[in-house]
Amino acid sequence: MAARLLVEIMVASGLLMFAMRPSTCSVCVCPTAPACPDDPKVTTPEPRPVASNESQAAASQAEATQAAASSLPPLSTEAVREDLRICSRLPADKIVIRKSELMQYSGKRDFRHLDICCHREKDVDDMKRKHLFNIVGKEHYPLLRWLSNDFSKQQGSQLFVELGTREGASAVAFADGIYSSLYSIDVADTVGHVKKTLSAHTSKEVTNDDLQMTAQNIHFIRSFILDESKPGSAAWRRMILGSRAMLLDTLHLPESRPFEYDFMKFLDKYHYGGLLILDDIHMNREMETFWKWCQTRYGSRAIDATKIGHGSGTGLIDFCGNTELIFD
Repeated sequence: MAARLLVEIMVASGLLMFAMRPSTCSVCVCPTAPACPDDPKVTTPEPRPVASNESQAAASQAEATQAAASSLPPLSTEAVREDLRICSRLPADKIVIRKSELMQYSGKRDFRHLDICCHREKDVDDMKRKHLFNIVGKEHYPLLRWLSNDFSKQQGSQLFVELGTREGASAVAFADGIYSSLYSIDVADTVGHVKKTLSAHTSKEVTNDDLQMTAQNIHFIRSFILDESKPGSAAWRRMILGSRAMLLDTLHLPESRPFEYDFMKFLDKYHYGGLLILDDIHMNREMETFWKWCQTRYGSRAIDATKIGHGSGTGLIDFCGNTELIFD
């Protein structure tokens, strides 16, 4: 039952790509989405041969989502409660995070999509990339890799979301597994930056098609998701609500520029039922204040996971109440 529920959730969430495409289409790399008619720089890619099980799975999912696109209900609290409610307290759906299991990714360099991360200035091991290889408790990347690989394999294919792409390091970790699909959202031109990074590592000019083939399970989205006046933002908001786990790693200035507070209220309003990972909760005074607010608002479901996450602070908000953290 749990597996069937997860499949239904992913289908419902994946439909968004076809139901409402953002107008800033040229910065959204989605392998199967149609090109924007008003953007002459983007063309629909030619059909490509299936090169792996991952490609075949992605193609099958795309066909299913495209076929059912017309059935999406409007975004409303009731629709989300009925269609995107991913909270399940069944033992089989519980997230049990053990520090001992994260250690297999601690200090490792074998990232599947490493070449799209961290623009090279001097060599492939410059400081912008070295932090990816850090250990549990120093960086949160082992935690993201565990969710993408081990948890996704145990539970079946998972949809993850990242808010704040920047250099692409978290995206590389969060999409490391073949059983996961990641939507990385930012207000900046992430695709342009990632293409330059990949070009630097491969010593050739990279096209949108090259990027799609290099990281088939990562979708870079440019969108102001909480701005209802922006075309397409409602589609991405709905997708966010259908994600099993999500990373919030944005400006880290919640008092001066209160996006984090607004985003948390959005998740509450539409009854989000997944796991939210907050990065850098102890980074500065404003983030400390925000984390205390989260602890007051969510009580025992606000878990300080810094010991297995980022040295600057990692917080988990367990919206469903089905996450357990074990420091073994």
